[in-house]
Amino acid sequence: MRDSDKKDLEMINLYKKELYPAGKAADRPEPFTWKDAAHAVAPALLYTALANVVYSLLFQALAGRQVSGLLLQAATSAVCLGITGWWISRKEKIRLWSGRRTVYRFPAFFCYVSGVVMWGIGWNQIIYLTRLKEASGGYQRVTAVFYGNSLFLEILALCILAPLVEELVYRGMVYSRFRKKGGRLLSITGSALVFGLLHFNLVQCIYAAAAGLLLAYIVEQTGSIATVAAAHGTMNLVSVIWTETDWLDVLNQTGLKLYLLTGGCLCLAVVFVLDGNRLTKKDVGKKDKLISY
Repeated sequence: MRDSDKKDLEMINLYKKELYPAGKAADRPEPFTWKDAAHAVAPALLYTALANVVYSLLFQALAGRQVSGLLLQAATSAVCLGITGWWISRKEKIRLWSGRRTVYRFPAFFCYVSGVVMWGIGWNQIIYLTRLKEASGGYQRVTAVFYGNSLFLEILALCILAPLVEELVYRGMVYSRFRKKGGRLLSITGSALVFGLLHFNLVQCIYAAAAGLLLAYIVEQTGSIATVAAAHGTMNLVSVIWTETDWLDVLNQTGLKLYLLTGGCLCLAVVFVLDGNRLTKKDVGKKDKLISY
């Protein structure tokens, strides 16, 4: 091994130790207990309860007025975002921005966001192929609330507010709590399953869990909550544009073209994310500041 490679490896190991100061190295985590699991899942459960309480209070306060469900959802997300941000700033040792400048240089950032978008399109097509959307009454009720509103409101609620608060909760608190005591695989899959299950209908459970796997993986690689928040918002933006306009009708394929499109999107997602990893690690050992979040 060349001296430069050894130096890079040492820097990466140091990066991991600073990233997870409460645990051991990533390949030798501390024993993970049920108490640790409850501690990790607690922020997601509290967020879900808070969102339901806020939504109910707003609904009752505006009773008798014609207010769309999505507007109430946007207001709920805004309130939860403020409370979550306040809690994190006071109680949680989480950094939203990676100290590694390479994460935010255009090529690496573009790769991660593009990878998540391709992943989302691919899983949308997989779910379409299973016909679960037609069979899930819960999903039908959710789409009736989310779509058919003004495009501005949908972008605000689904592509800005919801991704921000969800990333703070699920990748910011849930994933980081898993990772401080658990290994890489446990933390990625555990946080993704929690993210999926708390969407409460089969279609969104599958889609959110699949998205959560990739988003948590990116956080593992970069330590950046801001990057996955941007990727999550862009993925939702593509879904909104795909649903509400004819700009992405090219994605509405059938037969063999649909299978090829699905496989192609998933492969592109892997390629984009791996290239983002390469670009992010390119300057390890140079001047980039090591981070913890």
